[in-house]
Amino acid sequence: MGVISSIFTNNSKKWRDLGKALEVPATIFFWLLAVEISFLPTMKNHHLDGSKDTRPWELATNKVIVSLFVGAILNFIEKIIIQLIAISFHLRTYADRIEVNKFQIQSLVKLYVYSKEKIAMEDSEFELNNQTGPSSGTRTPMAYVEKAQKKTRHVFNKVGDVAGKVAGDFTGKTVVGSTHPHQV
Repeated sequence: MGVISSIFTNNSKKWRDLGKALEVPATIFFWLLAVEISFLPTMKNHHLDGSKDTRPWELATNKVIVSLFVGAILNFIEKIIIQLIAISFHLRTYADRIEVNKFQIQSLVKLYVYSKEKIAMEDSEFELNNQTGPSSGTRTPMAYVEKAQKKTRHVFNKVGDVAGKVAGDFTGKTVVGSTHPHQV
């Protein structure tokens, strides 16, 4: 269902979720459809005496199968309607929350950009006082490890940015780097 809906719509996730929710009712429906279609022909063509006429117990059993099939149809239709209502409800309910969330993220991005531009950490109160150097021998190797971690993180961010730009070229979407305020 996800593949078919991705061909015809932009929102294949919604239809894939609908298909997943309807998996059991659809299975029951199609199973009973197959039973209804095949019951009488199978019974007529496999009598021991070779006759092709329908026996009374076969008609009674077929009526039971038809009633179960009608119940499966009603159940399937009910589940489809309930799932469509649920999808519509969730879209309307969460649309305003999504808009508020987007607004809050944009506000945080603006605050981050403002803090990066205006609040410079060059004041002497904010600088680390590192004139004495490390006080023990165990901190010296850790300083090198921290430097290596920073360099490795920087390299991975650069590789990720390049991969993102390549993926953006293939998809036609603009991709922002890892240091972009929205990404931070």
